[in-house]
Amino acid sequence: MSVNMSVAGIGDKVLITASGGELITPPDILQIKVKSALGIIVRMCRGKLLYEMSKLTELIVRSKIQTIITKKYKPEYIFTDGSALVNMLGWGKYYHPEHFTEKDYTGLIAYLTGEKKIPLTKLFYYVKHIPELVLINRVYSAHLQVPDTIIFLKVKPEEAIERILHRGKQIQVHEHMQFLTILQEAYAFVCKMLSMNFPVKIIELDTGGLSQKEVMQRCQKMLDVNEPAAKVNIIATTISGSIKDWKKLDSMEAEFKRYHEDSKVFIVDSHKEAFETTRNLIRQGAKIIVSAGGAGTFNSVLEGCCFEQVPSTDLRLAFLRKGSADLIGKVLNIPDELGPAVKIISEGISSDKTLESDILEIQAQEITGRICKYHMIGFGGVGVFGDIPYFTESRFIKYYKGLLGYFFGDRGPFLTGANLALLKRYLDKMKGRKIKFKIIADGIDIPFKNYINIIIMNGDLGKDFPIARGIPLGSGDFQVTLMEDKGLSASYKQLIHAWKGDLPDHKDALGITILRTKSLQIIPDSDTQYFINVDGLLKRVNGKIAYKLFSKIKLIMG
Repeated sequence: MSVNMSVAGIGDKVLITASGGELITPPDILQIKVKSALGIIVRMCRGKLLYEMSKLTELIVRSKIQTIITKKYKPEYIFTDGSALVNMLGWGKYYHPEHFTEKDYTGLIAYLTGEKKIPLTKLFYYVKHIPELVLINRVYSAHLQVPDTIIFLKVKPEEAIERILHRGKQIQVHEHMQFLTILQEAYAFVCKMLSMNFPVKIIELDTGGLSQKEVMQRCQKMLDVNEPAAKVNIIATTISGSIKDWKKLDSMEAEFKRYHEDSKVFIVDSHKEAFETTRNLIRQGAKIIVSAGGAGTFNSVLEGCCFEQVPSTDLRLAFLRKGSADLIGKVLNIPDELGPAVKIISEGISSDKTLESDILEIQAQEITGRICKYHMIGFGGVGVFGDIPYFTESRFIKYYKGLLGYFFGDRGPFLTGANLALLKRYLDKMKGRKIKFKIIADGIDIPFKNYINIIIMNGDLGKDFPIARGIPLGSGDFQVTLMEDKGLSASYKQLIHAWKGDLPDHKDALGITILRTKSLQIIPDSDTQYFINVDGLLKRVNGKIAYKLFSKIKLIMG
């Protein structure tokens, strides 16, 4: 594989593809030496406690090496000898079966992957019952990766011990019949839980009586990493949009196959899953991606397209309207009804009818301290506009969005979210929680002020959101609207005029500043956490955020 593509391997050795397909050890990753030293300690350990601590640390270092290789070398595939996350969950099931039950796994995975921090209210409980979890989540601040594919090699414990002795290796402290038997059952449980909660492909293979070469051949055949993507790949979220939109899933693939037989629908339950599915499709060479959802789904699909590199010039992205915030779909002239929408998108694919759009990149510091980059095509913001997704994007709230969208159309969920966000903003202000922001945009320096709203628009999103009228999505710059906090009454007037599209006519009276820029920095006057809105998705950050033009992408038009 290393001859034809960029790969990496992380096991006892760490290897990456060099020029000409040669596999080499990266010379500039300090953690590799640390991992090697820990591996020696692990193999020498005779005491259970020292073994567990050394092994735990080695697995976390492996995970950090994987993160560094992913960011620095961007391999198409990474093969690992085991998985830190799977090992932690499996060993947890062995040592703490009463705490690693089916109902506990979602929360435990969130803590191990670093998606959530253990709250202070639960910290003592976990220190007492699962101290390793606190070490990983709170001390090491680890972000253990969820594998895309797990190859689960099954072997009878007695045969496993026989193989170790046959290789002339020393039996490690944990390698005894009882441990290996129960651990294999624990791994089977972990694989089941991961496949239920993530788009993880599980490949099980009974290796009894098979040689190493036979095992490798069977794994390669079952893995089939060269399987090409379909021509048209549709990524649909289950609960985006109104009740009527939810019904579109039933016939979506059949509708697309009427025009393009090589079409495949991927139904996902979350924006994270939409991102991961898109990323994998891009790795498989997909050139046509259809996002079936709202603004949040579309952004997650866009992130999947941008994850490893600038999107290729032959990539095409389409928007099938199945969400309460489908403004981009409207700009692209895609109707709301499934049949006509699929017909227009399919005709656009065949004729390559596209609209070129800029992609904006946002760099921000997450509350964990990690510097992250996000991407957007439509809209974003801070203040009330940044808080809106807090009230519109959780799993439970999706249900009331469905009802509001059904009875009041696309504006119902947005108006509800905007009112709740405005109320939250003034409650925070009464409690003394307020942040001033400094704005730097293409050489313009605006000193710290209290803003109720900072709205970033990549371009004109149509009559339903007429804040950036007449600005094409591919204009080469973007619009920033700054709304000063002049009291609750003025805030409502600002939102009303934004909705009417006549903010420029009232900007002096309402404390409005409108800028066109190619770069933007929003700098808070403190380290207080705050929300930003990225195409309808909620991000919790602190410190400075920076916007700039990243690349362009072609969107299928009707």
